Amino acid sequence: MNNTTPLLTQVRTAYFSADCGMAYIMRTADGKFVLIDSNWGEYEEPEHLLEILSAQNTREGKPVIAAWFFTHAHPDHYLGFVRLCDRHPDEFTVEKIIYNFPFEGRCPGSGTPQNFADAVAKRTEAEVIAPHTGDKFDFAGTTFDVLYTWEDLGDAPIPNINNSSLVMRMQMGNYSVMWLGDAQKQAAEQILSTYTPENLKADIMQV
Repeated sequence: MNNTTPLLTQVRTAYFSADCGMAYIMRTADGKFVLIDSNWGEYEEPEHLLEILSAQNTREGKPVIAAWFFTHAHPDHYLGFVRLCDRHPDEFTVEKIIYNFPFEGRCPGSGTPQNFADAVAKRTEAEVIAPHTGDKFDFAGTTFDVLYTWEDLGDAPIPNINNSSLVMRMQMGNYSVMWLGDAQKQAAEQILSTYTPENLKADIMQV
């Protein structure tokens, strides 16, 4: 049985189009990985991400990504995945792809980008899951509680697609992390009206 020390890695951003981007890698106790977002994929970002996975891989063969979460449909969060799948499709395996983007017209820029949808469709080995508030995912003891999706706003307009970000609380060993994506005021107010401070307590908060 693989008995691996869990790791949390923030992937550097090497940008040109805009000074933003987000990608995190969690290595779980069974030697698989969980990823959140993927940066723009500019310069050598896709290769750098793959280098990290390969260097941290404790299993036989190519890295296995147990789950790849995408917080929202901005390219500085998903385009690295698209380009990695295009350049190095056979150098990693993805078991689950997890995202919940608003349907087209729900907010400006909403819908599932075609290049992202095409890349997901090519990962025939992966189960595609739409997360909803209240869902819990467990990957070898690293757990993710879904606290918010855009659906929680009901029929309210969503002027900024950042407020469609998937928000989760992760527990990895003795440490907890609040993953906010690019959630802004509208999403924050919804979250604060739903949960107690104890529900939201975390050792690390990604902002």
